[in-house]
Amino acid sequence: MQTQNGSYYLNIQLESQPAEPPPRNQVLGCDLGRTDIAVTSDGDTFSGKQITKVRNHYAKLRANIQRKATKGTRSTRRRCRELLKRLSGKEKRFQTLVNHTISHRIVTKAKNKNQVVALEDLTGIRERTNQQPRSKQVRRRFNNWAFFQLRQFLIYKAIKHSVKILFGEPS
Repeated sequence: MQTQNGSYYLNIQLESQPAEPPPRNQVLGCDLGRTDIAVTSDGDTFSGKQITKVRNHYAKLRANIQRKATKGTRSTRRRCRELLKRLSGKEKRFQTLVNHTISHRIVTKAKNKNQVVALEDLTGIRERTNQQPRSKQVRRRFNNWAFFQLRQFLIYKAIKHSVKILFGEPS
């Protein structure tokens, strides 16, 4: 592929098999939640206050802009649509960054201490928690956390660093 300045780029994809995880006898337990995103058995806590603050900010901002987009002049509606388009994905990218950071720190710690990572299997958590009647704001908070994404990041980083992951029932 040639760029405008005349240089060429070549994209080559290689497949490799990950190294087999060595036998380990210590376990690093990891509890996932909303208030604290992840708490390890070693005492590391990854707080969710900043994420909750950012999510609340974007929810309030979107609601305000969408309210303005339904009223007002044609130019106001157009500017609101442009602003919504510009803001789209910003919250998701922030969440992805946080999940990458947390998963990297957990896997690196497990690798350095020669431990196995034990996670909760949170499959179907939304269905279980949505059984109770809740307000719109509480439902939004419960349903917008990316447990699965964090789990996927932990799995692929654990494979990369030859760390074994175990799944257990949530307590």
